Amino acid sequence: MQAQNWVARHVELPMPKGESLVLVPKSIVRLAGAYDAGTYYRHYLLPELQKQHLASGSGLVEVLKSKKRRVTKTALMKHYGKDKNAVAKLTEDNPDVLAKYKKAKSADPSPPISNGTFAEIENVANVQLYDLYKKVVAVPPGRAHAHDYERAVEGLLSALLYPSLIHPVRQAPINQGRKIVDLRFSNSATAGFFSWLSKHYTAPYVFVEFKNYTEDVKNPELDQLSGRFSKSGGQVGILICRAVSDRKKIDAMCRDTAKDGRGYMIVLDDADLETLVKSTTAMHYDVSRTILNDRFDRLVL
Repeated sequence: MQAQNWVARHVELPMPKGESLVLVPKSIVRLAGAYDAGTYYRHYLLPELQKQHLASGSGLVEVLKSKKRRVTKTALMKHYGKDKNAVAKLTEDNPDVLAKYKKAKSADPSPPISNGTFAEIENVANVQLYDLYKKVVAVPPGRAHAHDYERAVEGLLSALLYPSLIHPVRQAPINQGRKIVDLRFSNSATAGFFSWLSKHYTAPYVFVEFKNYTEDVKNPELDQLSGRFSKSGGQVGILICRAVSDRKKIDAMCRDTAKDGRGYMIVLDDADLETLVKSTTAMHYDVSRTILNDRFDRLVL
C-alpha cells in the first residue's frame, strides 16, 4: 500500500465465535475514538490557515465596512476542500498543528464510560449500588466472616469508586511480595475528590484494608495500613470497618499518623459507606464536597 493513500475495505470485527475472548479493562473503552477529524479540521487547521492568509494578504481576505480584515472558514473550505485527502495534505504542510491537537487531547482525555452507559450498551440491568451495600451489611461481624465481608465490600467499592479508582487488585503484593494489602486501586480520576487528591498528595494508588470487627479499630490496625505506604506507590489509604463508636479518637490517631509523615488514612464504617452510595456523582464529577473531603480535612487542618 502506497503512503498517503486512503484505502477502504470491509473487515471482520473481533468476535469470539466460540474461541477465546480477549478482555480489556473497561476503563479504557470508549464509544468513539479520542481523535475527531472534523474537530481537528475546524478548530485547529482552519484557524491556523486563517492566520496564514491574513498574514500573506491572500485573495481570500475580506475587508469589512469597519475596515476589519477577515478570512472565513467557509472560504477556506471551498478553497482547500474538506475531505480526508484535503485534511491529510494540510496536515503534511502544517505538522505543528497536529502536534498541538495531540497535546490538547492528551491534556483533556475523554472520560471512561459510566456503569450506566455500559448497562445500556449491553442491554442489562444497571449496577444498583444500594443492593451491593445491602450485601455488605448482611455479612455478620466477626473474624469468622472476614472473607465474606472482604468480598462484599470489594464488590461495592469496585462499582462505587469507578471511574475514579480502577483496576482493583485483591491481596495485592507490595515490597516484592513481602507485604500484602487487602485491595489496591489505581487512581485515574480526572475530577472530584480523588483527582484533587492526586494533585496535592502522593496517590497513584489507593490502598484499602478491611476489618470485620465489632469493636473499634486501634493503632495496630492503622499501623498495618500505613505500613503499606511508600513514596512511589502512594501514601493514601482507606480502612473499612463495621462501626466506629469513638470517632474523635479514631480521627486523632489518623491525624497523628499524617503529622508523623506516615501517610493519610480515612476510616469508613457501614454507615459511611451508605452515605457515599448516596453521593457517588459528587464524588466523581462535581466540585461538591463528600464525606471523603470532610474526613481528609480532619487529617491535615
